[in-house]
Amino acid sequence: MKLERLTVLRGAAVALVPGTFAALLNVVLAAQDPKPAAWLNLTLLLLVVSFFLGGMLAGREATHDAARHGAAAGVVAFVPLQLIGLLGRSDRGEPIQLGSIIFLGFLAAVAGTLGALVGARRNAGRHA
Repeated sequence: MKLERLTVLRGAAVALVPGTFAALLNVVLAAQDPKPAAWLNLTLLLLVVSFFLGGMLAGREATHDAARHGAAAGVVAFVPLQLIGLLGRSDRGEPIQLGSIIFLGFLAAVAGTLGALVGARRNAGRHA
């Protein structure tokens, strides 16, 4: 079955609200010298939580394949957030690291999937 585009986009929009804040904060913190590692790690955690929340909404609203909808919502939200990070890196003159992009994309898909499973379970409990 096909993914419900509106469900995926709504989940991604939910993820973008806190995710944009985290990505912008990460860019600002990464420009400091020395880099505050604990705060940078906290922004990464906030990004993962954002993908989880987006997946949770997508999983709750999906009529089928909640996990796929959640993963898609996480990845759709990942793209503009990664663009913010890439622009910040290029502004600082740092090289783009393909490995970290792939890793964060994977985290976005996994967090979105887990969020979708939680959202689908909550939705099933409400309708039971």
